[in-house]
Parts: sequence; C-alpha cells; structure tokens
Amino acid sequence: MILPIDAIEHDVKNALTHSHLIVEAETGSGKSTRLPIWAMEQAECWWLNPDVLPVPHWQSLSPSL
Repeated sequence: MILPIDAIEHDVKNALTHSHLIVEAETGSGKSTRLPIWAMEQAECWWLNPDVLPVPHWQSLSPSL
C-alpha cells in the first residue's frame, strides 16, 4: 500500500541520520505506519505519541477544567 508519506521517505531517513526530526501531517498520511520503521532502520530513536484523555478523565484530574 502506498501512503502519502512515502513520497518523502528519502528525506526523512536522511534527516534521521543527521538531526532531530518532528513530523506533522494529516491523519491517514502514514506517520504511525512508516515513521517507526524508518526510524529504527536509520538511527537510535525515541518515539513519543501524545496521550489523549477522555473528557471525563480530565475532569477527575482537575475540577477547574
């Protein structure tokens, strides 16, 4: 399956070997599918995905929300 992010695979892999990389792209572009694989192929990496908390959980953490 070809994903939109496949068009920049070479650029991403090159950036991973030389510097830090932050990627922002539309939903369905292939970030979660391709980037972890490319990162592991190129360099040591740290992978961070933001956690999205359901609204009821936020309210229990901070009543002021």
